[in-house]
Amino acid sequence: DTGVDAQSAVVLKYPDKKMAPWDEIGFDFKEIYVVDGITHIGAYAFYEQKVLEEFQMPMSVVSIGEKAFYKCSSLKGINLSRVGVIGNNAFDGCEQLEYGHIGTMYDGAITIGAKAFNSAKSNGEIVIGGDYRKAENRNGTVSTVKSIGESAFAYCAGITTLTISEGVTSIGSGAFNGCGSLQKVTISGTVTSIGPNVFDGCPHLVINGLYSSAAEKYARENSFGP
Repeated sequence: DTGVDAQSAVVLKYPDKKMAPWDEIGFDFKEIYVVDGITHIGAYAFYEQKVLEEFQMPMSVVSIGEKAFYKCSSLKGINLSRVGVIGNNAFDGCEQLEYGHIGTMYDGAITIGAKAFNSAKSNGEIVIGGDYRKAENRNGTVSTVKSIGESAFAYCAGITTLTISEGVTSIGSGAFNGCGSLQKVTISGTVTSIGPNVFDGCPHLVINGLYSSAAEKYARENSFGP
């Protein structure tokens, strides 16, 4: 049993990491290749698999569950451009992980959970979300409800440039706290809620936003203006 439900093409959820079948065989693989057609990576699926370096994921995957790759400290890269739902702590502690575009090709609401990328490495430039005016969900309607959870990218020391695209509406408290290399952030006018301490510990940061937008107000009140 590989833990793959062929009928629904979902990697099953394991509420306790010891329940996953690969844990019983002393899972120590460095590379994993997931076949096309899988749509979800379940919660705790590869929890604390510290030797895992490469995870080849098909474009059919649209969501990743809570703590799915928690503390996979050797994981180096993953393509998240078509993933729209990333659970709490999904990549928390993935210190070597490099990622760039998140949900830029996803056709629905984007949600990034609390501490989803806490302490992950990143690769310099991060783009979150796409053009919501062109994105239709599976019911054929445009979805604009998108959020970035609390401390979602906290202490991601490698991020230097950040773009939060149109359609994102809220940024949770401390979302980019401690991202000390972050220098430039562009926030779209669709963002109406920015929590406290979002950019604490970002001493070189300049925030760009539309006049009278939530981003412009936040930048002015917190001295992050150009």
